[in-house]
Amino acid sequence: MTTSLDQKKDLLCRAITDKYLVQFKYAGRSRIVEPFCCGISAAGNYVLRGFQIRGADKTKPLCWRLYELEEISQLSVTQHSYKGMRSDYNSEDTAMTKIFCRIT
Repeated sequence: MTTSLDQKKDLLCRAITDKYLVQFKYAGRSRIVEPFCCGISAAGNYVLRGFQIRGADKTKPLCWRLYELEEISQLSVTQHSYKGMRSDYNSEDTAMTKIFCRIT
């Protein structure tokens, strides 16, 4: 079953509101991410700003990333919560022209 962009957005916004980690595949690799902000990028794509805490990325496994929802597959919300704050988090994410939901 294919998940639409709006379904992914709704799932991510619930995870952001409830402060639960999300798990998904991106660029063929598994990721576990603290979701912070979901919106539309300047290029018009649905995106997620998240802090990757685990994944198959060998160069920078722990870092802020901007994920295009179109490229996310096997998205699920885990049962693991997170604090919802990081000292370097900017709730006014300039990579997005419209924000659907965010940690405030």
